Amino acid sequence: MRYDLYVWERLVRRLETDWAPCGRYREDLFHRDLKARDALEQLIREAGEAYAGALREVVTRLDRIFTAYTDTKPVRDEEKGRWWWNRVPRRTPW
Repeated sequence: MRYDLYVWERLVRRLETDWAPCGRYREDLFHRDLKARDALEQLIREAGEAYAGALREVVTRLDRIFTAYTDTKPVRDEEKGRWWWNRVPRRTPW
């Protein structure tokens, strides 16, 4: 959980700062970060209620920022349930 949360937050912070410090980011790394968000979704479902609520709250805050700095893209069938896969950065850094 710690790794996946770290990766998701790092992506969100990079989006907020327009990909600072270098202004670039590889597409494969962006997809790796989306997979971390997949893992967080699974962890929220598997965690006991004592932990799931807190994790859900943190992830929701990061999701709001992610949404604010991305735009929607056409939905692919296998990604319908994972809305974060259906978004792209407003400024593509790759």
